[in-house]
Amino acid sequence: MANSKKVDYFISIHCNGSPNTEICGTESHVHSMSSLKSVKLAREFEKEFSTRAGRKSRGVKDTEDREHTLQVLLFTQMTSVLVECGFLTNVKEAAYLNTENGQEIIASALFRGMRTFLKAQHPTINFTPAAEETASSGTETTGSYTVQIMSSKEEVSTKSATFKKLDKEVKREKIADTGYKYRYTVGTFTTKEAAEKYRDEVRKKGFPDAIVIKKN
Repeated sequence: MANSKKVDYFISIHCNGSPNTEICGTESHVHSMSSLKSVKLAREFEKEFSTRAGRKSRGVKDTEDREHTLQVLLFTQMTSVLVECGFLTNVKEAAYLNTENGQEIIASALFRGMRTFLKAQHPTINFTPAAEETASSGTETTGSYTVQIMSSKEEVSTKSATFKKLDKEVKREKIADTGYKYRYTVGTFTTKEAAEKYRDEVRKKGFPDAIVIKKN
């Protein structure tokens, strides 16, 4: 299907298993180390897993390491990576992977790795989120702006320890009935410049995906 659609990138996401129940950690697989773009993307994933996600990285592996090929890497005609998010045969890691928080962290690591790779591969493309782009474009300097710090599928208390580093009240808003139903915002600003300054502060406090949005 990927070949027939002529897509640019192919990511196959899995959970691992082993007869040795002590083994744990993430792996990113490529067909060959000579596939430079695939290797670069795989390394971005493993970098995110081992740093921000705090997981044990087992590194990037190819056919030689595995001693067998993988069809989705052998036959795809584009940059391709198969990701193993952890071992379900390891009791501790299986428990982590079965939590919503664990899944969110793994997904976030994949997103960040992909974003870093895409920005490097396509420097002429503007990857700014639409909400931030709307709030930051044009010559308008007045209005009501806020900083969105995160979103979630289930309600997170605005008094959660997650938000303790922030010096302003966190507000939760339901924006959808399915998927990421809630978004969390901080502060009200009369100019986009002030909001952008606070957004930068918030990113340094543990919310790197914070964006400026214009309040309805």
